[in-house]
Amino acid sequence: MGTTAAALRAGVPAIIVPFFADQPFWGRRLAHLHLAPPPIPQQQLTAERLAAAIRTAMGDRDLRGRVRAIGNLIQAEDGVARAVEAIHQFIN
Repeated sequence: MGTTAAALRAGVPAIIVPFFADQPFWGRRLAHLHLAPPPIPQQQLTAERLAAAIRTAMGDRDLRGRVRAIGNLIQAEDGVARAVEAIHQFIN
């Protein structure tokens, strides 16, 4: 499981510092959906920027509520059973 999925499933805001691959996309996407503070590009990472992102993640009640709600939805899914069902339907 990726770190973005893990944070969402846990219902906690992520502080995203994208390094490679799809991380920039997911960082922008979560920020756009108001599920995380804006990502901090690796080249722009400073203690001050990181502290500001942590303050936002911890202090923004609306953001925390949205992330908690998404986490509850993800936890309520039975992903394994749904995957098995989809595979069975595909095979049959």
